[in-house]
Amino acid sequence: MYLYDLSKYQYKFGNRIDIITWAKTNYKINTLYEEYFKIYRLRGVNFSPYKEVFEGYPYLPTLPKLIKELKPDIIHAESQLFLPSYQAISTASKLNIPSVLTIHGVFADRGFLTNNAQLAYLKTFGAKMFKLVNKIICLSKGDHDEIIQLGCPKEKISIIPTAVDFDLFKPGKQNSEDWIVWSGRFVQEKGIKTLIDIAKIVLTKRSINIKFIFIGDGPLLLECMNIVRKDDTINKSVIFTGWIEREKLAEILSKSSIFIFPSLKEGMPISVLEAMSSGLPILGSDISGIKELIIDSYNGYLLKSGNSILFADKILYLLDNNNIKEKMGDNSRKQILNKYNFNFVCKQIQNIYEEVYN
Repeated sequence: MYLYDLSKYQYKFGNRIDIITWAKTNYKINTLYEEYFKIYRLRGVNFSPYKEVFEGYPYLPTLPKLIKELKPDIIHAESQLFLPSYQAISTASKLNIPSVLTIHGVFADRGFLTNNAQLAYLKTFGAKMFKLVNKIICLSKGDHDEIIQLGCPKEKISIIPTAVDFDLFKPGKQNSEDWIVWSGRFVQEKGIKTLIDIAKIVLTKRSINIKFIFIGDGPLLLECMNIVRKDDTINKSVIFTGWIEREKLAEILSKSSIFIFPSLKEGMPISVLEAMSSGLPILGSDISGIKELIIDSYNGYLLKSGNSILFADKILYLLDNNNIKEKMGDNSRKQILNKYNFNFVCKQIQNIYEEVYN
């Protein structure tokens, strides 16, 4: 949905937007028309070896042909890890079309074999993309430093953060119960097992009027639900919503107390930005991407990833100190309004477009 919002704002800057994506098996229509842009859904081959790593890893055979037909002024690829990005940038180079690539985290931390496969991809297909593309957008300083180590020319890189819809995600009236919320993909690098451990520690010490709400889907969702269901300590106080509409997500965040995000590896997580925009204090891992959003003791706490006890202790502390919790939430909202709004971000992206096109 971030790309959807970004495209709407780019349209307001006078750009005509065509979005090309993968048509999964549940889609019967290849193109969809929206008010601001046109979406092309292409059939493809899924090269994902198993869903626990990447549910979808497509190759789109008709992508180069469609690009030739559309004759775009600029091609903007999202994420270097997927083959369609390589296809798009390679095609752009052959057609002398300027291209831009946004890095959404350098690689996904999902175990030894998967990590090494990703690194092999980055040193081959990724290295060629870095060579062919005109400009690269990194969301965080950490990603900037990491792709330089992989051989990306420093002069091609600009750091532009993710934006958030602060009109949709805004503070609301808190519930009588304290809701501790996490949202994201149920994948290994999000620290999913730590989430459950945090809930168990907190609910063992204090279970009255506390709910943990885990929002999202992903390959590890059912496994996590089964773990919770078998544990009477947390079963009744942990809620899995699955995937929900953004309006519903914004409503839940507006009524919540604290947002937790114990990830192991991140780019710049939109989940944290949405929670900040909703006026919540953030408890996040002290890792690149997250520590660029959280100022320790100002709008939340930076904690060692994997340390469930530290996260649980800070949750209980904030629940006992409502004035500190509210002040941190106010500071979160201020940061979003100052730096992570779409007008601010789109102006910077527009400057990139003008630079590569002229």
